[in-house]
Amino acid sequence: MLKQQGIVTRDPEDPYAQPSEENPEEDKTKDITIFQDEEKVKALARLLKSSHPEDLQAANRLIKTMVRQDEMKMERLVKRNTEIETCCNNIKLLTEMLNHYSPSSPFSG
Repeated sequence: MLKQQGIVTRDPEDPYAQPSEENPEEDKTKDITIFQDEEKVKALARLLKSSHPEDLQAANRLIKTMVRQDEMKMERLVKRNTEIETCCNNIKLLTEMLNHYSPSSPFSG
């Protein structure tokens, strides 16, 4: 439904999924995220072809902005993965505690 409404453009990746062995090149291309915005890429190409110093400075700023955005995206991804890992560890711990819980235990309340 989110895809149909245009909110999400592709399915989210499962952090626990095994890498696909069918097409290993596909996984490599997912890592290149800086130049995914076509409009920015076209503007950058136009600016780099120019011989005006102002355009080259604008291209430099655009590259820095794109790199900064990619770094922020990677930081959010790392943070999200860390949170997911923490949650999974907490679930495992809670499951283990529940498996060892005995209502007749002297510590149960």
